[in-house]
Amino acid sequence: MSGSEQHMVIDEATLMAYINGELTTSQIKSVQNWLKASEKHRQDFEQLRKTWEASGRLDPKPVVVNTDLAWESVKAKIKQVAKPVPHKKSNHIIPLFI
Repeated sequence: MSGSEQHMVIDEATLMAYINGELTTSQIKSVQNWLKASEKHRQDFEQLRKTWEASGRLDPKPVVVNTDLAWESVKAKIKQVAKPVPHKKSNHIIPLFI
């Protein structure tokens, strides 16, 4: 095992990659060693795995967005914020060269 694999950080992203089968063989061994090292590690992993599996069973309802109404709301807010820029008369004379 190389030095970087010995000191591999085992965080939620790593554990999710482990659950999803996205790690190399040496990374899998590192996670397995981490799991063997502590009962707390195993409990944390099991909780994450159960949460991941439960999230796959969720059946969220689609969100319906009325884009016309949303656009009108945005335009109304722009009108409230936008202030006309006063036009100042200029006393400067622009010479015309013909």
